[in-house]
Amino acid sequence: MKARRIMRPALLAAGATGLILGATVLTPQRARAFGLGDIVLLIQAVQTVGTDVTTMQNALSGKLQSVQTYINNQLGDGFTQLSNYMKGQVGATQQIVDASNQANAIVNRQMADAQIVQQHVVTPQTCDSLTNGQSIVAAGNQAAATAAVIANIQNARDQAQPGTPSYNGMAQGIASINKLHYSLYCSANDASAGECQETATPDADQDADSILGQSTFDGQTGLNTANNFATVLIQPVAPAAIRGSQLASNAGQNAIIWRRHYNAEMSLARQVVSDIIAQRTPTVTLTTAQRAELAAEGQTVVTTASWLEALELDANRRESNIQWHANLVAEPPASVQREIAVELAQSNYIAVAQYRLSQQTAMIEASLLADTAQHQLQPPSSIPIPTVASN
Repeated sequence: MKARRIMRPALLAAGATGLILGATVLTPQRARAFGLGDIVLLIQAVQTVGTDVTTMQNALSGKLQSVQTYINNQLGDGFTQLSNYMKGQVGATQQIVDASNQANAIVNRQMADAQIVQQHVVTPQTCDSLTNGQSIVAAGNQAAATAAVIANIQNARDQAQPGTPSYNGMAQGIASINKLHYSLYCSANDASAGECQETATPDADQDADSILGQSTFDGQTGLNTANNFATVLIQPVAPAAIRGSQLASNAGQNAIIWRRHYNAEMSLARQVVSDIIAQRTPTVTLTTAQRAELAAEGQTVVTTASWLEALELDANRRESNIQWHANLVAEPPASVQREIAVELAQSNYIAVAQYRLSQQTAMIEASLLADTAQHQLQPPSSIPIPTVASN
């Protein structure tokens, strides 16, 4: 009986824990009355099962807590690593940006330095403009000196001063100018009259081309021919000098006044022509650029030229020289602006020369006006002597 009583609670306990016995099959005993002892055993079995469930729950909670802790640790490590990666990426990006900014700054500075250097480098165009300008100014100074020499010589001749042909009389002046013509400018008509033998430049002393036909005279011969043309144009023969007893007489004193007036007008007229001659006189050595321009224009390349020639070459270079235009296109803006400034300076220089010429023209016009006024003020053939009250 005790064995059977003990077996049933064991089965119940086994069933409560969910265990299945293997091949052992227990044959149930015959039903019997359910007593107080059975109830106690059942309670004890239920308590045992509750304890086991609690134990399993605690174990499961511990495992879950461990798993959660592990997961949290793993995720934390991952996030930490990811954060470190992001921090490293930000730092690397900052270094790349800093390096890029530094490189760009260096490049920009180098470009700015190159532009500054380019803006301040003197180009061949600038050098040519400067040397040509110096050549023009030097030629202008020489032309002024040449004009002064010509004026001094001609003024003495026109005034019939000692040593000039007309000092001894007008006949001597006529003989002198004819002798000069026959020796240098004898024409076919002169030769047929038996006055001379025809020369290589007949009547050149009468041709305006002797002055205006070239920018630079052909050496001393060309200068002499131009000067002789000016003599024939302005005053072929100077009147005889009023001197000696003639000048001491009353008539001589009156005549000398008008002779001085005549001399002044001749000097003014001759001064204008002398300036034109001097501006075409070879007085300055041409620069390399000026000689190159002569060759480009198909002209004879010479070493020495006049003020007018030097000025024309510099103007022609800017107008038609292919190399000058090619250089101008390739130059930086600052060089182009400097070239414009040079041209403006040259324009001012030419304007000054034109102003000087306009002054001479104005003086000639004033002289003509004065002559007209004097001619209109001719007194009548007879005029009574005024009565003057004596004190």
